[in-house]
Amino acid sequence: MWSVSCLTPMACHVSVFSGGRMVKAAAPEQLLTRVQQTYEVVIEIIEAKNLIAGDRSGFSDPYVKPAVVIAEGIEYKLEKTPKIKQTLNPYWGCVREVTLSTEKDDIYLLFEVWDWDRIGRDDFLGRCSWRVPICDIDDTGGVVLDMWLMLEGAPEVTTGELRVLATVALADFVRGDWDPEADLARTARTSHAYDRFGVPLPPALRRPYLSWYSYLAVREMRQLAAWGETLGITNPIEHSREFFRQHKVKELVWLGIPRNRRGEMYLAALAVDSKRFGLASNYYEKLCEASGGIQNQHFIDIDKDVTRTAEGKNTFAATATGRASLKRILKAYALRNPVLGYCQSLSYIVEALMFVLTNEEDIFWCVGAGSPRSAFVDTRPHARTCLIVS
Repeated sequence: MWSVSCLTPMACHVSVFSGGRMVKAAAPEQLLTRVQQTYEVVIEIIEAKNLIAGDRSGFSDPYVKPAVVIAEGIEYKLEKTPKIKQTLNPYWGCVREVTLSTEKDDIYLLFEVWDWDRIGRDDFLGRCSWRVPICDIDDTGGVVLDMWLMLEGAPEVTTGELRVLATVALADFVRGDWDPEADLARTARTSHAYDRFGVPLPPALRRPYLSWYSYLAVREMRQLAAWGETLGITNPIEHSREFFRQHKVKELVWLGIPRNRRGEMYLAALAVDSKRFGLASNYYEKLCEASGGIQNQHFIDIDKDVTRTAEGKNTFAATATGRASLKRILKAYALRNPVLGYCQSLSYIVEALMFVLTNEEDIFWCVGAGSPRSAFVDTRPHARTCLIVS
């Protein structure tokens, strides 16, 4: 069972750190008289990733100070976690619990990560918070969240990620037969039947993917902040290939390109406009028209592979419209590059590009710009492999 490990609540004005902004809680006299409810809050502080180094060794000795705040200005400070020495990716697995009463105001979960120092004051590594609306709890009886939160050392400055498993529920509801973990598993079964690429997830992987999906969302926020703040990019497509050879840009690429910017970044990095230069504006349309009257081995293979490329997936390429688009792109590319023509992996490359580009012609030019200038075809009996030489 859970073990209670909280201190006596202290009445105070509390500044809640939420979404990069400090929000001051209201004083008790400012609140209207409401009916009080008793809630049980259970927090498991699981792990953290990508913390900043607080020591000269390049590592930290991190621990977490958790707290629960309600809008009446009452803060419940919970027992801090043990310190984990010499790591930037610590695992704690510590559970903290508190019972509180509030007059129908939202509950805030606060977390501060610190670096333990043997001599002197401990170093602050970052903080994060999560608001739990009371209306969500009253509607269902309880809320359980397995989530990653982005740590911030200062407003809009990310310093890592923290994973917590939090349960906030009415006290009477908790004492019943409610199983938070079963509730999470049920949510995972219905909301994560497929991964973010449309691939079906086995039932056994859907519950772990629930927290992993949350981590991907936090990482995406970190990527957006890094690209936007470091370079101030508003329209990367205007930059030449030399832009992507800069050391600073290479570091950002290793960090990851935000999904909502990948399409335009691919177009820019592959210098698609230079490939189009000097060609008719309807060049791609003419290739599509020409492919309609041709039947060769490449086109036969394309017809076979288009159906099975996205088979069983929940993607655009799995729809009738998507399959038709995929087929047009591959056949047009086979005509543009007759040396290579078609090999099976190309259909998966085009399917992946469909996640980040919505214009069919842009996808065609990305495949063409990233394709090899020559290819050696293995002609041994029963061999169907292309050895690509760029």
